[in-house]
Amino acid sequence: MTVDPEAKESMYWIKNEEWYRVNRVKGGIELTDKAPERARKSFEMYQKRNGLVIQDAGEMTHAEKAALDAAALAFFKGEKTRVACPRCGNIITVHVAGNSYSVECETIGCIKETFRGI
Repeated sequence: MTVDPEAKESMYWIKNEEWYRVNRVKGGIELTDKAPERARKSFEMYQKRNGLVIQDAGEMTHAEKAALDAAALAFFKGEKTRVACPRCGNIITVHVAGNSYSVECETIGCIKETFRGI
């Protein structure tokens, strides 16, 4: 599989765990003060490239958003970590299709984020 160079650069910020953290209060990922300029630009590119779409899940809690973020991070770092859905307890999976990907609970209609590439 060929990886789009821009998509790869947009994930540069996850190369060092000191550069980011999951904010469990606000929900989502944020960069730390240790993130260099390239990581900041990469994170900004990541945010611009990936539009958040919540499909038929209602409003997510911070814990649900954090679980989806943790599953996506583990996937893109190549880890075999299994993240449980805080809503139903099932496993959260990541599906890649071209420049897009989705992070979702295996339970149909539970929680899901979809990120579209250009």
